[in-house]
Amino acid sequence: ININECNWICNTYVQIHLFLSSVIAKMLLQKEGITYRQVLNKDFEAAIDFYFDVFLKDEPATQSRGGYILRPCGLVDILYVILQECVCIMAEDTNGTMVGLATNCLFIKGNVPPPKTYMDYCLTFPSIYSYLCVLSDTLWHPNDMFKKYPKYERIFYMHSLAVSPDFRQRQIGQTLVELNLELALEQDCQCVTVMATSEYTRKIMGKKGFETLRIIDQGNFVDCYQNGRFPIFPGVDTSVHVKMIGK
Repeated sequence: ININECNWICNTYVQIHLFLSSVIAKMLLQKEGITYRQVLNKDFEAAIDFYFDVFLKDEPATQSRGGYILRPCGLVDILYVILQECVCIMAEDTNGTMVGLATNCLFIKGNVPPPKTYMDYCLTFPSIYSYLCVLSDTLWHPNDMFKKYPKYERIFYMHSLAVSPDFRQRQIGQTLVELNLELALEQDCQCVTVMATSEYTRKIMGKKGFETLRIIDQGNFVDCYQNGRFPIFPGVDTSVHVKMIGK
């Protein structure tokens, strides 16, 4: 076998592996009638519905600015990109209905774009999400962590966490976070990060040993006008949390 044939075999193996991983669910855990598994291609539509219908309807920053009536294309597009990374986890009941969702993505050293301005983000995303991106950049940026810890190569970012109202108070959110930590280790990440806009999320992160790096209260993320300074997300304090997991 020559080198070209070897490369073809290797490439074919990788393609088959990626295809199988996209159609065969890796069951991570069964607990109290709830199955936890990786989100597959077939789940993408349900996951996007869940993100808009459950997560965004509860997410404090989004709701403080009125939420979304329609689903902005830019936001739907970024969700597809995140889901295609194959590091998202869902919880489903005995009927196969999604009752919990954790969307996650990976930051790879040398492959993270620098922070942008609000107007730059608005070229792709709706205003609310653009403000959240600016707020995230202000709180913490992956490149800052890579600079502080030169040996770090991969960061696991918890993008969103949501549980269906009918299934709350059953520790599904905590279980999803625990599975995120396990998945981050499998992905050879050195740390896990999350931006929290709710006290519920902050409580979970505290229980799971996350360090609070920074908090920006509503009065320190504002729009300035001639007649005063007004909070961009009224009544919402935002924090970033980090947990070191790798060497």
